[in-house]
Amino acid sequence: MRQGRKSGTEAAFAPAPAEVMKEVGGHRRPFFYTHAPCDKSSLDGPVNKNTFIGMKTLVKNLSASVVLALVAGGSAVFAPSASADQFDPMLDGYFAALAEANNMTEIKVIEQQIWDTWRQTDQNAAGDIFRDGMEAMQAADFAEAITLFTDAIALDSDFAEAYNMRATTYFLMGRYFESLTDVQVTIDLEPRHFGALMGGAQIAIRSGQAELALEFVEAALKVSPNNPEWQAIANHLRDVTGAIDL
Repeated sequence: MRQGRKSGTEAAFAPAPAEVMKEVGGHRRPFFYTHAPCDKSSLDGPVNKNTFIGMKTLVKNLSASVVLALVAGGSAVFAPSASADQFDPMLDGYFAALAEANNMTEIKVIEQQIWDTWRQTDQNAAGDIFRDGMEAMQAADFAEAITLFTDAIALDSDFAEAYNMRATTYFLMGRYFESLTDVQVTIDLEPRHFGALMGGAQIAIRSGQAELALEFVEAALKVSPNNPEWQAIANHLRDVTGAIDL
């Protein structure tokens, strides 16, 4: 299966997120700001505020879903794949390994295995269109990428990674409301989707919703609890919000 190239345009919701270092309490910590500062007006209005309220409820419910999924997968064995995307039984073993990984090299290797699995589908036509969408997004042809990801979703409505990459593309276009909507669908389909969770955190940060951003990051940390980059972001957001790590 042909794999799309990786590039910085995938920063929001996909591997190797671009980070900058910010001064926090005299220390330099990684923080997720990958493009121009957010135009908060893009998220103004009662409909969008209600979306944030709905997302807070969703993220609060994620913890239990993630824990149950990880417990169920804890005894999984690495068997030949009988499915694809977020339904692939191989993922349970990968996520169990990710929960135990304690250094970034190991974490990144396992994350890449998960990304590679998420990006496969047993719907061949949807997979071909999805890969074309990836190429369009990486070439900064965002309008074409949106069309292609939408076409892939029409062929496979449960293809979580197609929603995630459409969310990424909307984010890169500055269309944060549409991006957040696709983030919600992605994590409805795959509660362990750390890329969508961290993407949701970026949108929340850019819109000044620090508490919601922290909830997203803490949900991602339930999937990958030893990720030092996400731990640093969570610690910074706790400093900002006055929250306590329980």
